[in-house]
Amino acid sequence: MPKTQQRKDSYREPLNTCPQFERNLRFKDLFNHALDKPFEWEVTRAFDSSSFEEAVDYFARQAAEETAEVPVDPVPGAFKELEQDNTELKRRNTELEQDNTELEEDNTELKQDNNELEEDNTELNLSHTKNWIEISSDSDVDVFTLKRALALLKEQLNEKLTETVWWSDKDTDCACCVHCILKWFTPFDSQESRLSKGLTWAQTFAVDVTLDPDTASPYLILSEDGKQVSYGDIRRNVPENPKRFDKFPCVLAKQGFSSGRFYYEVQVKGQTGWSLGVARESINRKGMITLSPEDGFWILILWYENEYFIFDDPPVSLSLRVKPEKVGVFVDYEEGLVSFYDVESRSHLYSFTGQTFTEKLYPFFSPGLNDKGKNSNPLIISPLLD
Repeated sequence: MPKTQQRKDSYREPLNTCPQFERNLRFKDLFNHALDKPFEWEVTRAFDSSSFEEAVDYFARQAAEETAEVPVDPVPGAFKELEQDNTELKRRNTELEQDNTELEEDNTELKQDNNELEEDNTELNLSHTKNWIEISSDSDVDVFTLKRALALLKEQLNEKLTETVWWSDKDTDCACCVHCILKWFTPFDSQESRLSKGLTWAQTFAVDVTLDPDTASPYLILSEDGKQVSYGDIRRNVPENPKRFDKFPCVLAKQGFSSGRFYYEVQVKGQTGWSLGVARESINRKGMITLSPEDGFWILILWYENEYFIFDDPPVSLSLRVKPEKVGVFVDYEEGLVSFYDVESRSHLYSFTGQTFTEKLYPFFSPGLNDKGKNSNPLIISPLLD
């Protein structure tokens, strides 16, 4: 018999007669098992270096430490059921993860569909809407000039052939005069076409404008001919009346318009601030005012030398490549249109469109504050009618 087996038997023999060993079946199984396992050397070391009782105690402690974390199944089959439940939970978790992945894929597809719909909607909006802020006309050539020429031709033909019947259908007794025929050649006169006709067309509706001293703020200085206005640092003693602006440095023209079209120009060269446009007759003239259409003002404003602003809905800030030195203002009362032009560069600056006018409109002028002498130049109404 091998020596190792003899040694193991020599360990088992006294333990078989040990009451502690017999009572503790768990300890007995662990001991017999340990003799055949890698930590057999621990058992051997314990018996070789101690008394039998000390060795038994030592081994009991070692065995307890080695098996401390080994779970004991208190109920037969409980661990198996738990493992089955755990397996089922893992399976269900896998299914839920798959379902979640499918939902995420569906959500991604919905987002893509939504993005495509938004792009289609944007294209539709762009096809039906034009941003007049970005549209300008650098010159009055090509189609615009042609349209104007056709309009002039119509006027000349009207003068020569008014009420002249020059074609007749005997079968239908229908007669067409030149007025009917010329309708076929008249450019489509929509609000859009008026904007596109350019400055040359607008200037054909020029009117003579003169400043009304009865509306001028006490801080304004008007020329004797009523064509220039500047800001004075001293409040003048002027008669008080309901028409006068008492706080805001502005003035209206004497001429008011309740129909048709009109146009005027103002020189603004060398100024750091000004306001130009039209105002309705019933505006508030006392205290500080807001230059918005809601309050009865359709105005283009220059602030701080190079900031151009419009109180439209919503408010608009204009980025102009060239600083205007002369500004043209055009109004079409029936169409609800107020347009501003840079006269020198012959470009369109901005237009209020779709407005509703129900009372007289007056040209509006404000030279702004003096700005310590930087803004001392007057606004000058340009002569357009000889």
